[in-house]
Amino acid sequence: ALVEFYAPWCGHCQKLAPVWEELGTKLKNEDVDIIKIDATANDWPKSQFDVSGFPTIYWKPKEKSKKPVRYNGGRALEDFIKYVSEQASSELRGWDRKGNAKKEEL
Repeated sequence: ALVEFYAPWCGHCQKLAPVWEELGTKLKNEDVDIIKIDATANDWPKSQFDVSGFPTIYWKPKEKSKKPVRYNGGRALEDFIKYVSEQASSELRGWDRKGNAKKEEL
């Protein structure tokens, strides 16, 4: 899962919102979750997710033994797709491990 901790009043979060929505739409048929958490209105396991500013983004691996990793990459749609493609437990259906879209077979 790719998890965004945001604050509704945060300008950076507001700018990221349409990209995050598009990411969720693009990856809706993949075995990955794109999550938004309003950090001003919800609790979360603070021992796993250190949120000190907004937006703060983490990758939460599927394997329970692995700890969440803070995301420090770019904020463009392509950056997120590439990151998720590389980090996902199994290769995505629509993208290869480098984040390149797979060609649809006819």
